[in-house]
Amino acid sequence: MNLSLNPSYRCNFRCSFCYLTKTQLSDPQRLDVKQLERKLTEIETFYGHGVIQHVDLYGGEIALLPENYLLEIIEVLKGYARPPFNLITNFSSLHPIFHHPQIEVSVSFDYMAREKWQQVFRNLTLFEKSFSILVLASRRVLEQSAEELIEVLNSLSQLVSVEIKPYSVNQANQDLVSHLDYERYILRWMELRSKMRFHFVNAEKISRSLAGKYNAFSNDHLYITPQGHFAVLDFDSQDREYFRVIQDLTEFQKWCIEEEKKIRANPFCSRCDFLGGCLTEHYREVRTLSEGCSGYLGLLQEFRSRREKLL
Repeated sequence: MNLSLNPSYRCNFRCSFCYLTKTQLSDPQRLDVKQLERKLTEIETFYGHGVIQHVDLYGGEIALLPENYLLEIIEVLKGYARPPFNLITNFSSLHPIFHHPQIEVSVSFDYMAREKWQQVFRNLTLFEKSFSILVLASRRVLEQSAEELIEVLNSLSQLVSVEIKPYSVNQANQDLVSHLDYERYILRWMELRSKMRFHFVNAEKISRSLAGKYNAFSNDHLYITPQGHFAVLDFDSQDREYFRVIQDLTEFQKWCIEEEKKIRANPFCSRCDFLGGCLTEHYREVRTLSEGCSGYLGLLQEFRSRREKLL
C-alpha cells in the first residue's frame, strides 16, 4: 500500500496550476496526530501489519508546519511503516525537518514556471543532502526549453533523480495541456538522456510498464486528508480531479472494484495491450484517443517498437 499523507493544505505559494483551491491553500487546519494514528491502526487492522510500503508527506507546503509537529508524525508513522518517508516540498525555506535521517526530500521545482524559483534554486544549491525533483508538466513548463532545464538541473550536485509529473485538470484550474502534449515533452527528454547527470524516473516507469511490472489501478494507493479522512483521487461529472472522501476501508475496496470494472468495460481500455499496467497515475475515462489518454499509450507504443534499453 502506498500512503499519501496530507497534514495541511496551507501553502505560501499561489501557483496557477495548483490542484488546491485558494480557500484550501489558506486553510490553517492540520491533521490531528491522534487521528492519524487511528487511521493507521484501521489500515493495519484491515490489511495486516506491514502493508504500508511507502509514505509521501505533502501539502500545501509541508515546511510551514512546526518541527515538533512533524517529528510527532514521523514517530507515529514509524510504528506502521518502515522509513525513510518521502517529504514533498516547494523548498522555499530550509526547514530543519529536511535534515531528519528518516526523511527523503522531493522538491517541486518547475524552474521559471513556478514563483520564487530563484529563491528555491538558491536553497537547492545550499542543501547538503541528496534530494529528488518533481516537475509538473503545466503549460508554462511545456513552453520552456527542455535542454535549458536539464542544464540547470545538472548544476545541482546533490540531485539524485528527476520525474516529470503529468498535469491533471482539476477543480481549482483547467490548464490547456493534452495527454499528447505531455507525451511529446517526455519524448524530448528521452532524446536528451545522454546529457543528464541524474536518474530520469520517467524512463524507469516506461520500462516497468513495458515489462508488466506496474499496477495502474488505484487499489494500492490511499490518501489521508488534513481533516483526518481517508480519500482517493476521483473525477467529477466534468472530468475534473478531486479528493473523494472515503468513510472506511470497506468503502475503499468497493470503490477500487468499481474503478477496475469501469476501466475494463471502457471500449478503448478493454482493447489496450497495456490494460492495468499503463503509465496512468489515476485512470480517467477515455472517450477518444485523438488527444491521447492518461495511460500515455503513445509513449508505450513508441518505446515498445524501438526495443531499446531505457535504464
